[in-house]
Amino acid sequence: MMRVMSGEAGKYANIHGRRGGRGVRPYLIVLKVTCVAGFLGGLMTVLAVLWSGPHPTSGDEWRERAEFIGRAFRWVIVPGVTGAEIVGVLLASSIWRVMIRMRWFIGKMALVFVCMPSLHFFMSGRLADLRVFASVAPDPARAADVHGQLLVGTCFALVLGIVLVILGRIKPRLGQDYGRTFGSGKS
Repeated sequence: MMRVMSGEAGKYANIHGRRGGRGVRPYLIVLKVTCVAGFLGGLMTVLAVLWSGPHPTSGDEWRERAEFIGRAFRWVIVPGVTGAEIVGVLLASSIWRVMIRMRWFIGKMALVFVCMPSLHFFMSGRLADLRVFASVAPDPARAADVHGQLLVGTCFALVLGIVLVILGRIKPRLGQDYGRTFGSGKS
């Protein structure tokens, strides 16, 4: 900043029109990190429950496990990923013209738009099957099969979450030459 003599000697005047502070962006980043932590932490918890110990033996034990997994998805995982997506849109809204030209961002959005809905419907269907096989007609063999499918789906969701974090944090070039993309007005 330049020193401008205005009434009082030694005061700095804002002659460039910049406003103080960094705006809302740092707070949105903290909120996004919190949402992603909830999403990945919830997945790790469900993974630990699915992987721990022997399979339940009675219908009540299967129901209890299905209810725990359902609560984890309903109250931690889905709100975490939804919050991360909403905050991500808010963060990208101010710089979207630059972002849509970056390969890492396009890859991340493709993964989000293709894998997230597919994974959501797969996992909610498996959880509904587990509830049915645990309560209506207790079938331990079928419940164990659905339990295995939930385990695979949770592992896939965890890997997807980690890949999305890597794409968003490291921002790999993926073979893109930023000089050609953003230099001399070319797109």
